Amino acid sequence: MSVVVRGAKNAFRNWLRTGAVVLILAIGIGLALSMLVAKQAVEARISDLQAQVGTTLLVNPAGSKDMMGGGEPLKTTDVDAIKSVAHVTSADAMVNLALQTEGAETDGIRMRGGEEPGKTNLKSSIDAGTLGKRFSGTANSAGEVPATISLPIRALGTNANRVEDGTALKITEGRALAADDTLSALVGKDLAEKNSLKIGSTFTAYGQTFAVVGIFDQGTKFANDMIVLPLAKAQELSGQASEVGSIVVTVDSIENLEATQTAIKDKLGSDKADITSTQQNIQEAIGALKSVQQVSLIGFIAAVAAASVITFLIMLVIVRERKREIGVLKAIGGSNHTIVSQFIVEAIVLVAMGTVVGLGVAMVSSTGIANALVSNSTNESDSTDAGPRSGAGPGPRMIKLSANGNSIENATKLVSDVTASVGPMTLVWGALAALVIAVVGSAVPAWLIAKVRPAEVMRGE
Repeated sequence: MSVVVRGAKNAFRNWLRTGAVVLILAIGIGLALSMLVAKQAVEARISDLQAQVGTTLLVNPAGSKDMMGGGEPLKTTDVDAIKSVAHVTSADAMVNLALQTEGAETDGIRMRGGEEPGKTNLKSSIDAGTLGKRFSGTANSAGEVPATISLPIRALGTNANRVEDGTALKITEGRALAADDTLSALVGKDLAEKNSLKIGSTFTAYGQTFAVVGIFDQGTKFANDMIVLPLAKAQELSGQASEVGSIVVTVDSIENLEATQTAIKDKLGSDKADITSTQQNIQEAIGALKSVQQVSLIGFIAAVAAASVITFLIMLVIVRERKREIGVLKAIGGSNHTIVSQFIVEAIVLVAMGTVVGLGVAMVSSTGIANALVSNSTNESDSTDAGPRSGAGPGPRMIKLSANGNSIENATKLVSDVTASVGPMTLVWGALAALVIAVVGSAVPAWLIAKVRPAEVMRGE
């Protein structure tokens, strides 16, 4: 009988013990694979953040943002100047407008400069509620607030398929705006549902009729209560033919982000534009993810080591139980190599079954473990900041700010919902880990016993 066959059969000599051993190994190997999958998921999330979010700069007129503040407007010539800066891959101009439902209550609702919003036959999909009445300033001189008001609808003029913060438009129906579009528009999902708009439907704004060519879903009610118009048409409607409200700049890599930000400020002048980047939030997010990545790697190594020790102890017991069998094999001419190989094969069979079960454990638990590690990391990061913890106890909820004035919660949002999946590389690493566990855990005790002389073994029995 060959060494491989004899070793494989020995793995099933005691079914109860085999089941217990496989279960114990499955827990250890499953934890190791879960840590490995979590590490790979975090690495993928880091790459995704660096590639998609970390290379965006937002340029606004100095002292102004989102139709608030003051200062001098940016010009279309500024867009061309930014495009000439090294490492800039794109610069997309944006123009913000506000539309008010025809015949709706408009007292106190004004745009910058005091002019009223443009008229439209659309109705906002957002109910004003208490906050809408408070922020829109609809109270008259006597402090009375209308029972019902219709909130203004945001409109964005752009030639890019993204919004003011650089986030790409998620078109769910129809198409994006084309270069030759003039009276075409994209409509947010909630706004479209409120006004029964579909692809091909029309609506009026500023006395002109627009056709809906696409519907987008940005994931929030506020973002989905908006229309997107071609840039030139938005400039025409607002009477700002050569002006832009903001510019979204894309840099070729996150490594060049800071230098490019400085170069753009030098190009436009420090008193001309306020330039912000998502780098602060991105670095906070990546820092949290890298700590999780290190913890996952340490956890993987620790779990593999633990499984190796478990295998070593199990095989040590098995080998000691078979001292007489080993003595007989050596007496009939069996070599140390043959004996050690037999026990290694037996351990490989046991570990392989434990790995299969452990793989199922990893598939079920890896995403939960990854998100738990991420959540714990961001919570620890928040707890080190000065000031009251958000949501701690009664009273107003404190929002902690980072150095650039952005909420630290933005960084937490960036690292949340890490999705882990068991891919081919996980299987390869799992197989290698199982092989290491089996060989290391079985070879040592088998070799120690195999060196004993047959006469000593038989005498001891």
